[in-house]
Amino acid sequence: MKRPAPSRFLATFCVTTILGSGTAMAASEAPHVHGHGTLQFVIENSQVDIVFSSPAGNLLGFEHTAHTEEEKTVVRVVTEWLSATPLLNTPSGTCTLKASEPDVDSYAGHQYHDGEHSDIQVSQTLDCPGTGNAPELTTPLLKQYPGLEELDVMWVTPTGQGGTVLTDPQQSIRLN
Repeated sequence: MKRPAPSRFLATFCVTTILGSGTAMAASEAPHVHGHGTLQFVIENSQVDIVFSSPAGNLLGFEHTAHTEEEKTVVRVVTEWLSATPLLNTPSGTCTLKASEPDVDSYAGHQYHDGEHSDIQVSQTLDCPGTGNAPELTTPLLKQYPGLEELDVMWVTPTGQGGTVLTDPQQSIRLN
């Protein structure tokens, strides 16, 4: 699903503006650390804009252009999952995916130079009725990708901002 550029710009602008340039810059320029990823989101009414970033090895199990059929299959499966799965949800599962833009093409043999460290980035827009009343959100990322051991989460809602670090697939993101 293709998402219009203004939504991604708005999410990035809001995260940068509201969290403050120091925090947002630290997250976007974080070192390439295997086992770690970042999840940033902005909630406005029922819309949630998300930016997720992780070293490719956490999701694919490798950091080079896919050469074998098995590696190409892994790239395809990861791309399909990131394209079809909301990266956040309410405990009752009310979020639906409006748009998802995973950047995984470079591992399928396009625009990637072997030997470089690189991250996979995903931008999503969700429709999540009831998000304003939800005291917590969930993410399937740690359960889906065991190589992702720690997820730094930052958010902005109409009532404030916050952050946490998730290390257990069963943990939820407490917004209050």
